[in-house]
Amino acid sequence: MIIAATAQQPTATCPHYLETLALGLQKEVSAIRAAVLLAYSNGATEGHVNRLKLIKRTMYNHGFVKEGLAATVFKDSNTYPTGLKVSDAELDTLNISHVSFHGEWNYTIKPHEK
Repeated sequence: MIIAATAQQPTATCPHYLETLALGLQKEVSAIRAAVLLAYSNGATEGHVNRLKLIKRTMYNHGFVKEGLAATVFKDSNTYPTGLKVSDAELDTLNISHVSFHGEWNYTIKPHEK
């Protein structure tokens, strides 16, 4: 395996930058091996990070709005059930309006008109 070969002790003739790289790889060889061999993805985490960055840029007027964003924040101390599943049929009954920019997470839920 290439990771195991790369993580060997550097030789005396090895340039300093390669020695530093090899020593760093030695310290992280288990993490590198796991990243290469395991079928896990941090895509969902990266998606959440990108959303938070977008919100932050917008709040500090470094994003896409000219007038800034005002937000009211409060701590919700209520307890809510976890692990609930919403079926596609239940989701289809909601009045959801998706916006054109990242509509998969940027949307409005409105009450049904009577």
